[in-house]
Amino acid sequence: MKGKRWFFGTISITLVILVVMAAIMIDIDPYFHYHGPVEGRPYAMYGSGSYEKYYNDGIGKHFKYDAMITGSSVTENFKATQVEILWQCTAVKTCFAGGTLKEVDEHIKRSLAANDGVKMIIRGIDENKLLEDKDAMPWEPPTYLYDNNPFNDVNYLFNKDTWLTPLRRNFQMMKYDYISTNFDQYSNWSMSATFSKERTLNNYARPEKAAQKTELTPELLTQIQGNIEQNVAATVRDNPDVTFYYFLTPSSICQWDEWNQTGVLECQLVAERMLIEELLKYENVRLFGYSDRFDIITNLDNYMDVEHFSDEINDLLIGLMYAGEGRLTKDNYMEYINKISLYYMNYDYESIFTESRQNKAVEQVEGD
Repeated sequence: MKGKRWFFGTISITLVILVVMAAIMIDIDPYFHYHGPVEGRPYAMYGSGSYEKYYNDGIGKHFKYDAMITGSSVTENFKATQVEILWQCTAVKTCFAGGTLKEVDEHIKRSLAANDGVKMIIRGIDENKLLEDKDAMPWEPPTYLYDNNPFNDVNYLFNKDTWLTPLRRNFQMMKYDYISTNFDQYSNWSMSATFSKERTLNNYARPEKAAQKTELTPELLTQIQGNIEQNVAATVRDNPDVTFYYFLTPSSICQWDEWNQTGVLECQLVAERMLIEELLKYENVRLFGYSDRFDIITNLDNYMDVEHFSDEINDLLIGLMYAGEGRLTKDNYMEYINKISLYYMNYDYESIFTESRQNKAVEQVEGD
C-alpha cells in the first residue's frame, strides 16, 4: 500500500512540476513560439549566430510589423530604425548567420503566411550562394519551433539550455526593469568587429589557381535555375501584394579573387545574370545590384573578411535603396552585367597582395 502511494504521489508531484515548468515557459516564451511580446514586460533577444534560428520564427509570426529585413550574416548590422524613418514603417530584423537561400526564403514564407500585414521585405542575396544546391542548409534548424505540432514542443518547454540562458535572461530583464532588445541591437556584431585591409587579408586563405575553369554545363545551369526558382522567385510570385527590395550583397575583391582562382568566376557572373533576368519579370520586385560599386569592393578597409562589410556599408546600402540608386531594370541590367564582367574578368588580382607582401618585407627588414 505504501509503495503504491509513493508511486502515485511521485507521479503526481512530477506532473505538477512539469505543468508548472510548461506554464512558466509558455508565459515568458523567450523564443516567441506561442505569442509576441507582452505589453509592459521587457524581453531579451539573446546573442546572435545560432540563436537566431530560435528567435526568428517567432518574431516573424508573432511580432507586429509591416517590413522585414532579412538575409545572411552580412545583413545583421542593418538598423531597423533607419528603415522605419525612411519608409515610415514598423520593421523587424530576422537574419541567419551562414543562412542559405533556402533557409532565408522558408523563413520569409512562414512569416508571410502568419502575417498578412507585411508590405515590404528587404533581403540581401549573397552571390556566393547562387551556385549551391537548391536544398542546401547550413545545419539542422530547430524545426519543432517552426511547425504546428504541439507534441514536439517538449523540446522547447523542457530544454535545459533554454531554461539556463534565454529564460533566465528574461527573468533578469524583468527583475531589473531593463529595456528590451531592439532590432538595431539584435544580431548586430559590428561593435565587436575590426574592419581593415590587414584583417581581411589575414582572414583570406587564397586558394591555388585552378588548372581549368568550371564548365557551364546544362546540369549546372539547371542547378542554378532551380535554386533561383525555389528559393527566390516563387515567393515573389506567390505574394504579389508584397514589395520585395532584393539586393546582391557586395562581397570584397578578395571574394572575386577566390572565384577567379577556383575557376568559377564566369559561372558566378552567369548566375548573377540569371537571377536578375528572373526577378525582373515581377512588378513587385525592386532589384538592386552593387557589384559595380568598385569603390566599396576594392577598399578592403570596408571589410573584416572576404564578404563581411562594415556597418557603415549597411547604412549606405539602405540609403541607396531608398533613393533608388543601383536599381536594375530591363533597360539597364545588361549594361550592369557587361560592366562588372569586363571589370572582374580583367582585374589585376595580384595587385591585392603585392603591397601587403612589400609591407611585410619592410617590417621584417626593420625588425632585423
